[in-house]
Formats: sequence, C-alpha cells, structure tokens
Amino acid sequence: QDMMPGILNEAARYFQNANKIRKAIDLRIRLVAEHPDCEFVNDAQFSVAQSWAQLAFFEKAADAYETFARDHAAGRQADDRAPEAMLFAVDIRIGLGQDVQAKADADFLDQKFGSNHKYQKLAAEAYFKVGELYTSTRDWQEVIRHYEDYIQKYGRKGGKEFEIRAMMWVAEAHWSLVDCTWDEDEDRQRQTRCRQHKTEAFDFATRANGLVDLPRFGDEAAEGESTENVDPAAVLAGRREAT
Repeated sequence: QDMMPGILNEAARYFQNANKIRKAIDLRIRLVAEHPDCEFVNDAQFSVAQSWAQLAFFEKAADAYETFARDHAAGRQADDRAPEAMLFAVDIRIGLGQDVQAKADADFLDQKFGSNHKYQKLAAEAYFKVGELYTSTRDWQEVIRHYEDYIQKYGRKGGKEFEIRAMMWVAEAHWSLVDCTWDEDEDRQRQTRCRQHKTEAFDFATRANGLVDLPRFGDEAAEGESTENVDPAAVLAGRREAT
C-alpha cells in the first residue's frame, strides 16, 4: 500500500509525457483523493490545474488553481506556488468574464499575501488586473474607485510599473467623464463636476508623468483651464505603451 502513491505518480508522469493528458489528470486526482498526506500531493494538484488549462478546460483549471492556493497558502502543506496559482486563477476568471470570482480570488491574495514582502508584487498584480473588468466595459466610476484603491493599498510596494499604470487609468477615467457642454443658465453642479474631473485628470496625469520623468502639464492645465488642445487620455495612452 505504501508504494501506491509512487506508482500513481509515475503512471501520471508517463501518461503526461505520452500526451495523454486526461488520463494523467485522472490518476493525479485519484492520488490526491486516496493519499492526501503523501509527498506527491502538492505537485499532483498543481499539475492537474496546469493540465486543465492545457486542454482549454478553463473553468476546471480555475477551480483547480483556487483549490491549490487555498489548500497550500499556509500550514503544514504550505507551498510557495500558492500565490502564483491564485494569480493564474484571477487571469482565467477575468478572461471568462467572471467578475465575482475574480474579485474574490484577488481579495484572497490580498488578505493572505498582501502584507508579505515576498509575495506582495503577486498580490498587487492580481488586484491590479481586476481593474480590467471595468476598463473593458468603460465603467469609468469603477475604474476610478478600483485604481485609487490600488494606489492607496499598494502604491510603490506593488512595483513602479503598476503604480504608473494605475494613475494613468484614473486620469483617463476622469477625462472620459468630462462633459463641459452647457448653456449659460445650465445647472451649476454640472459645471462644477466638469471642472473637478478635469482637475483630477491632470493631477493624476502629472503624478504619472513624474514617475516616468516626463514633462509636467502646465499649472493652468492642472487646474482644469486652457484645455482645448490638451487631451490627457491620448497622451497617457502613449505613456502606457511606453511602460
């Protein structure tokens, strides 16, 4: 009986190398179920997730990566691949358009590893990527909320690249919400909101520019004035490509 885990593990490797991926998955699932305390469990679980992704069964792959991350985040069976596994799950959930699961996975990474210097950048990357759910649908209010939250939560700790990109997205979101067409007697609140969005757009644009050592916008533009020929969204799109 003690030899069975090793036999199952070797058989799974054989089928994997023979490109019989589904058979290898079945054997590894059996190995984990029947011998949960054996030395091969961690590798078997991680390989199952990778194999589902290889076969393009992305829902199953995400489930498997999430299970691995939660089972091995801490304790006796802790594994350094746990944060990476959850990041893979976040990527897949975003690709599948599964907002709730993607956010839950990113929150798990943040809670378990966000304060751990060793894994902080992985947690930050996952949290940052959730913003794609909002940028892809042009939900600008949520873009602002999410990336301002990212900047406050991680800032430079998540890496300079993500900090710059977060500021770029906030600036673009504010600029996209600018609507300054009105008659003289139109609602003053609308005019105020327009100026506020302009000011925020140029503030975040200037902060992002400063991080990549690019020229600052002028003081007048930063206050939301003299903006007829200045579109930070277009400028920042080029900055993002550069980073």
